[in-house]
Amino acid sequence: MLSNNDILLVSAWDHSDAAEMAYKKAGSPEQITPQMLMYTIFHQLFTQPSVVRLREGNTLFTLFPEKDSALLMLFDADTPSNTVNNIVQFGKTAQKLGFRKIFGQADSPIVITLVKRAFEKFGKEGGSLKIKDKSILMEFSDV
Repeated sequence: MLSNNDILLVSAWDHSDAAEMAYKKAGSPEQITPQMLMYTIFHQLFTQPSVVRLREGNTLFTLFPEKDSALLMLFDADTPSNTVNNIVQFGKTAQKLGFRKIFGQADSPIVITLVKRAFEKFGKEGGSLKIKDKSILMEFSDV
Protein backbone atom coordinates (compact mmCIF):
# COMPACT_ATOMS: atom_id res chain seq x y z
CA MET A 1 0.00 0.00 0.00
CA LEU A 2 1.30 3.44 -0.91
CA SER A 3 1.68 6.22 1.61
CA ASN A 4 -0.54 9.30 1.31
CA ASN A 5 2.49 11.26 0.08
CA ASP A 6 3.18 8.66 -2.61
CA ILE A 7 -0.43 8.94 -3.83
CA LEU A 8 -0.04 12.72 -3.99
CA LEU A 9 3.17 12.33 -5.96
CA VAL A 10 1.46 10.00 -8.46
CA SER A 11 -1.39 12.51 -8.78
CA ALA A 12 1.10 15.33 -9.24
CA TRP A 13 2.60 13.44 -12.18
CA ASP A 14 -0.90 12.70 -13.54
CA HIS A 15 -1.75 16.40 -13.40
CA SER A 16 1.54 17.64 -14.81
CA ASP A 17 -0.18 19.85 -17.42
CA ALA A 18 -1.86 21.93 -14.71
CA ALA A 19 1.39 21.97 -12.76
CA GLU A 20 3.28 23.15 -15.84
CA MET A 21 0.90 26.10 -16.21
CA ALA A 22 1.19 27.04 -12.52
CA TYR A 23 4.96 26.61 -12.72
CA LYS A 24 5.27 29.03 -15.66
CA LYS A 25 3.03 31.63 -14.02
CA ALA A 26 4.92 31.38 -10.71
CA GLY A 27 8.30 32.14 -12.33
CA SER A 28 9.83 29.49 -10.09
CA PRO A 29 13.56 28.78 -10.03
CA GLU A 30 14.75 26.10 -12.45
CA GLN A 31 15.38 23.51 -9.72
CA ILE A 32 11.66 23.39 -8.84
CA THR A 33 9.86 20.95 -11.12
CA PRO A 34 6.19 21.24 -12.05
CA GLN A 35 5.54 18.04 -10.09
CA MET A 36 7.12 19.51 -6.95
CA LEU A 37 4.93 22.59 -7.30
CA MET A 38 1.77 20.50 -7.72
CA TYR A 39 2.74 18.35 -4.73
CA THR A 40 3.19 21.53 -2.65
CA ILE A 41 -0.23 22.79 -3.71
CA PHE A 42 -1.82 19.45 -2.78
CA HIS A 43 -0.03 19.41 0.58
CA GLN A 44 -1.21 22.94 1.43
CA LEU A 45 -4.72 22.05 0.40
CA PHE A 46 -4.86 19.00 2.65
CA THR A 47 -3.67 20.79 5.77
CA GLN A 48 -6.77 23.00 5.99
CA PRO A 49 -8.67 22.18 9.23
CA SER A 50 -12.15 22.05 7.63
CA VAL A 51 -11.14 19.54 4.97
CA VAL A 52 -12.32 15.94 5.41
CA ARG A 53 -9.81 13.41 4.17
CA LEU A 54 -10.77 9.79 3.59
CA ARG A 55 -8.68 7.00 2.19
CA GLU A 56 -9.58 3.65 0.70
CA GLY A 57 -6.79 1.55 -0.79
CA ASN A 58 -4.51 3.79 -2.82
CA THR A 59 -7.20 6.41 -3.40
CA LEU A 60 -7.48 9.65 -1.41
CA PHE A 61 -10.86 11.38 -1.21
CA THR A 62 -10.71 15.01 -0.12
CA LEU A 63 -14.00 16.69 0.81
CA PHE A 64 -14.66 20.37 1.30
CA PRO A 65 -17.88 20.18 3.35
CA GLU A 66 -20.80 22.59 3.49
CA LYS A 67 -23.68 21.32 5.70
CA ASP A 68 -24.80 17.98 4.22
CA SER A 69 -22.99 18.42 0.89
CA ALA A 70 -19.36 18.65 -0.19
CA LEU A 71 -16.99 19.32 -3.05
CA LEU A 72 -14.84 16.27 -3.82
CA MET A 73 -11.28 15.99 -5.07
CA LEU A 74 -10.13 12.45 -5.82
CA PHE A 75 -6.46 11.48 -6.00
CA ASP A 76 -5.81 7.98 -7.26
CA ALA A 77 -2.81 5.69 -7.61
CA ASP A 78 -4.66 2.37 -7.75
CA THR A 79 -5.70 -0.09 -10.44
CA PRO A 80 -9.04 0.61 -12.18
CA SER A 81 -10.84 -2.34 -10.53
CA ASN A 82 -9.54 -1.36 -7.09
CA THR A 83 -10.51 2.27 -7.73
CA VAL A 84 -14.10 1.20 -8.45
CA ASN A 85 -14.19 -0.70 -5.14
CA ASN A 86 -12.57 2.27 -3.36
CA ILE A 87 -15.27 4.61 -4.70
CA VAL A 88 -18.00 2.20 -3.52
CA GLN A 89 -16.50 2.15 -0.01
CA PHE A 90 -16.11 5.93 -0.10
CA GLY A 91 -19.80 6.30 -1.01
CA LYS A 92 -20.86 4.13 1.92
CA THR A 93 -18.62 6.08 4.30
CA ALA A 94 -19.77 9.48 3.00
CA GLN A 95 -23.36 8.34 3.40
CA LYS A 96 -22.72 7.26 7.02
CA LEU A 97 -21.03 10.60 7.72
CA GLY A 98 -24.26 12.34 6.72
CA PHE A 99 -23.33 13.69 3.29
CA ARG A 100 -26.32 13.77 0.94
CA LYS A 101 -24.77 15.46 -2.10
CA ILE A 102 -21.19 15.37 -3.31
CA PHE A 103 -20.04 17.39 -6.31
CA GLY A 104 -16.90 16.84 -8.34
CA GLN A 105 -15.19 17.54 -11.64
CA ALA A 106 -13.47 14.90 -13.75
CA ASP A 107 -10.88 15.89 -16.33
CA SER A 108 -10.53 12.33 -17.53
CA PRO A 109 -13.22 10.18 -19.19
CA ILE A 110 -11.63 7.22 -17.39
CA VAL A 111 -12.56 8.71 -14.01
CA ILE A 112 -16.16 9.22 -15.16
CA THR A 113 -16.31 5.59 -16.30
CA LEU A 114 -14.92 4.38 -12.95
CA VAL A 115 -17.46 6.47 -11.02
CA LYS A 116 -20.29 5.06 -13.19
CA ARG A 117 -19.10 1.50 -12.53
CA ALA A 118 -18.85 2.19 -8.81
CA PHE A 119 -22.43 3.48 -8.69
CA GLU A 120 -23.61 0.38 -10.56
CA LYS A 121 -22.03 -1.69 -7.76
CA PHE A 122 -23.25 0.70 -5.04
CA GLY A 123 -26.83 0.09 -6.10
CA LYS A 124 -29.87 2.25 -6.64
CA GLU A 125 -30.84 2.05 -2.95
CA GLY A 126 -27.56 3.73 -2.02
CA GLY A 127 -28.05 6.84 -4.09
CA SER A 128 -28.05 8.32 -7.55
CA LEU A 129 -25.47 9.63 -9.96
CA LYS A 130 -25.80 12.52 -12.41
CA ILE A 131 -23.07 13.37 -14.92
CA LYS A 132 -23.07 16.32 -17.29
CA ASP A 133 -19.92 16.95 -19.31
CA LYS A 134 -17.14 16.88 -16.66
CA SER A 135 -19.44 17.57 -13.69
CA ILE A 136 -20.41 14.76 -11.36
CA LEU A 137 -23.18 14.86 -8.72
CA MET A 138 -23.50 11.97 -6.30
CA GLU A 139 -26.67 11.97 -4.20
CA PHE A 140 -26.94 9.58 -1.27
CA SER A 141 -30.02 8.16 0.44
CA ASP A 142 -30.48 8.35 4.19
CA VAL A 143 -28.74 5.55 6.05
